[in-house]
Parts: sequence; C-alpha cells; structure tokens
Amino acid sequence: MAPQVGSPRPALRYPRSFLGLLVIGLLLVALPLAAALLYSAWSTQHLAEQSRSAVYNAAQAARASRTLVNRIASLERLSLQMAVVPDADLLDDFVQLHDGFQQITAELGRLPLDARQLAALDRTVARERLLRRDQQDRAILDAEPQGVDRLVLGHDGLGEPDGDGSG
Repeated sequence: MAPQVGSPRPALRYPRSFLGLLVIGLLLVALPLAAALLYSAWSTQHLAEQSRSAVYNAAQAARASRTLVNRIASLERLSLQMAVVPDADLLDDFVQLHDGFQQITAELGRLPLDARQLAALDRTVARERLLRRDQQDRAILDAEPQGVDRLVLGHDGLGEPDGDGSG
C-alpha cells in the first residue's frame, strides 16, 4: 500500500526505542533545572559583588567619619587655643586642619550616602567654613591695626574708607 498524497505527516518524529524516549524525557526535565542552576550561580555571584561593595563603602564611611570626628575635635581645641593666645603658628595649624577636613568631607561626599546623611555632611561643612572665616577674621584683627576696615571692606563691600579715618 502506497502512502496517500494528501495525508498529513506527523510534526514530531517519534523515537524508535524506549531508550530514546527516556533520554528525551530526561532532557525535558534536566534542561530547565540546569538553566535555573546557572541563573542561581550568576545571581549569587552578583549579590556577592554587591555585598562586597557595600561592605567596602561602609568601611570607608566608618573610617572617614571617625577621622572627621577627630578633626572636628582638633579644630575645636585649636580654636579655643587661638581665642586665648592669638598666634600665627596656631593659625597655620588651623589652616592645615581645615585642608584635611576638606579632604575628608570630599571623600565622604563621593560615597553613596542617602539624602539625610548628605544634608548632615553639608551642615557640618558649612559650620566649619563659618569657623574658619571667624578665625581668619580674628587673625586679621590681631595682625593689623586697620583690621576692622579690612573686614568691613571684605564682607560688606562698602567701598574704600575715607582718607581722614572717619570711615
């Protein structure tokens, strides 16, 4: 008997043995499991990299915060010393501490901080700038008899004082 011309052909080829059927069944079960295992391995590695980065950032933030607290205490101590004994060497030390403070705050600013932490850092930087400006103003007053005029000119922009000293 010859095959009919118009008869549909089966879309799947059936295995000819039980062993072939068993291998196909095993592949149908094992392939999704293998794919899930590979995805799990990739996901675990990705999470490990994220956690490693988070731990590194936390360690950097802790170190920088500790250093910042020490610098703030040093700035406060030096400011009190300068208030009692105005000395150019103390002002130089204050400027060096200020530069170190700026480096530490810049390092903290590069870390991934949330909005509340960034706002606290900005407030701390603003307070330190005011302290530095105050210390510089005191140094000007202590160093020059015309320090008051210089401060007024520098901060208020009132113009040059009169030549007769009446201001």
